[in-house]
Amino acid sequence: FDLIHSFHYGFFPATSGFSFAKKNNIPHFFTTAFHPPSSSIKLSLMSVYNHSQGKYILSGSSAVFPFNENEKKQLSRYSKGNYNIVPCPVNDEIFYPRKSKFPRKTITYIGTLLPWKGPQIALEIFKQIADERKDLDFLIIGTGPMEDHLRKNSGRVKVLTNLSTEQVADKLSRSDIVVCPTKYESFGSAIAESMMCGTPVISTRVGAVPETVGLGGVLVDYGSWDTMKKEIIDLVDDDARKKKISQNAIKHAANYKYEKVSSKIYNTYKEFIS
Repeated sequence: FDLIHSFHYGFFPATSGFSFAKKNNIPHFFTTAFHPPSSSIKLSLMSVYNHSQGKYILSGSSAVFPFNENEKKQLSRYSKGNYNIVPCPVNDEIFYPRKSKFPRKTITYIGTLLPWKGPQIALEIFKQIADERKDLDFLIIGTGPMEDHLRKNSGRVKVLTNLSTEQVADKLSRSDIVVCPTKYESFGSAIAESMMCGTPVISTRVGAVPETVGLGGVLVDYGSWDTMKKEIIDLVDDDARKKKISQNAIKHAANYKYEKVSSKIYNTYKEFIS
């Protein structure tokens, strides 16, 4: 091999790839996807890894690719490294703006159906709005262990699972707003995909979400669900503001296009291999 590129911080492939590269004296590159665990037990185990393995991988790699400044800041607590921010790539051949919209204004949740991602929060907000507004439609898109719970309590909200990537992109593009009440994101792929489709995002001011969203959406503090509900209603009724945020979303999400991301990585490869 001319180089080794490991992915994901705190898992065996990173340690294995780094060890192989050092043993064979070849450059090691590292995309961290750093995501601190939510449970205290996993966080304790991760802390052990951080100090026994992680810090050496960060300091010993030719280049480390955190997704954003938020991730770089967290990793820097464990070790200095040659940090080169490269965002998570989004396939712009699939996620792009479509001309058509749904017949009725539609508000959509997109994400894994896990509690910390907030689909149950989105559902409750959607149901509250649905009681007040009969002119709006609501979608929840994703897969995960909360599917049955969401379906049983969905009301007028449609729950769509096991869609193809192309189907997801089509639904996102045709939606008016995407809502992501997440508790934490190291990047937020679903958010970036929505923005690349030109759909404004309403999400939470946590983790790296502010960097991922930029001016392409609206953020509220985590737990401020009445504020999120108000922002949804205000934005869905303000076509001019929605159009402006949509334009900002497309512009900001251009940073995540495959070609732009891959060029950054490729140029770093060339620098160290040559």
